[in-house]
Amino acid sequence: MAATANGSVQRNLTNGHILGLEVSLPSLAEQCSIAAVLSSLDDKIDLLRRQNETLEQIAQLIFKEWFVKPTADGVLPEGWKLGTLGEIAEIDWGNTNLTKSSYSPTGQYLGVSAAGGDGRIAHAEHPVGTSVISAIGEYAGRMFYPHEPFTAIKNTLTVSPIEGVSTPGYIHNLLAQHTLPRRGAAQPFLSKGDTEEYEVVVPPLSEILRAESLFSVLDEKVRENLVSIQTLVRTRDSLLPQLMSGEVRVGISG
Repeated sequence: MAATANGSVQRNLTNGHILGLEVSLPSLAEQCSIAAVLSSLDDKIDLLRRQNETLEQIAQLIFKEWFVKPTADGVLPEGWKLGTLGEIAEIDWGNTNLTKSSYSPTGQYLGVSAAGGDGRIAHAEHPVGTSVISAIGEYAGRMFYPHEPFTAIKNTLTVSPIEGVSTPGYIHNLLAQHTLPRRGAAQPFLSKGDTEEYEVVVPPLSEILRAESLFSVLDEKVRENLVSIQTLVRTRDSLLPQLMSGEVRVGISG
């Protein structure tokens, strides 16, 4: 049962409201069992998140071995060249007509703002494989790699690999290696032109494709884990009120 707040302009709760709130009170033994069920779900969620962090680190290690080490002495291997980010990827603004006000709890797709994937939205404008860069504010320059179709909103840049030149995995891991130039002091921001002209090493496509096969395997596992995490979170969030109200009971061990 929800507590009722006082006030019309500034809603507030008092100690009296909270202390007077009616709640169901399972036995201590059942409370322990409920806590164990919820803790088990949280542990599984945390484990999958740690696995995804490890998978991202493995991808970065592969990238460094494949593409960073060969250029460590400043000499490019045969067939490699210096180019710009705009030569290997299409860079564009996120949808400047959309803000977080476009988000909806029932949205089918991920919404990505300058703070990252932080909402749901009704339509998708970008496929999996498109990277997003925060373009303004405290997060300016931070890179995100959505693992589902999404829409990028205002104050973001999208970076899509050019087919036949680069790949999603290469672009994603390349951006993770670099700090893109920012303008402004009080309110830092990224310029689309500066980002397009940012100098990068461009290996032969054959090398990029060889590495992409490994990136794809790791990315697929990350996606599987994310689906499992979303399922577990939904289960936990729907189960919690049912357990606390007594609608669903758990067995008591001992």
